[in-house]
Amino acid sequence: MAVKEAGAARPSARERLLAAANELIYNEGVHTVGIDRIIEQAGVAKASLYNTFGSKDELVRAYLEMRHASVTERIMQAVERYDTPRERLLAVSLGSAAVFFAGSAIAGAGFGSGFQGGIRTVVPLAAAHQRAGLVSLLYVVSY
Repeated sequence: MAVKEAGAARPSARERLLAAANELIYNEGVHTVGIDRIIEQAGVAKASLYNTFGSKDELVRAYLEMRHASVTERIMQAVERYDTPRERLLAVSLGSAAVFFAGSAIAGAGFGSGFQGGIRTVVPLAAAHQRAGLVSLLYVVSY
């Protein structure tokens, strides 16, 4: 009989699915990664994917929202250390480059080429991410 260690809670099915999607989709692109690979990597049943997200499109949407929030937070942390608009602009530029190059695979898809001609519900979200980045840059530099 296996005994669970106290305090060693296993991540939820949602967290494991998002972690698997993050690794596989980022490294290989959305079109080459099927749900069966994501499910296998996450160690969940197919029903868990459909009960949690409803479809691959919604899993990919949640993955993109998670990546957007993570990248935005890391860039904002870099910006908040500076006072002048010039310093903040440099922090955004250098922060964006650092976020990009910090990944294990520079060729990763993220919001980029892996989604060209992509899933209908995801393309608007990727475009919104790009617009939000520009608006954030203008806001950060202006205050």
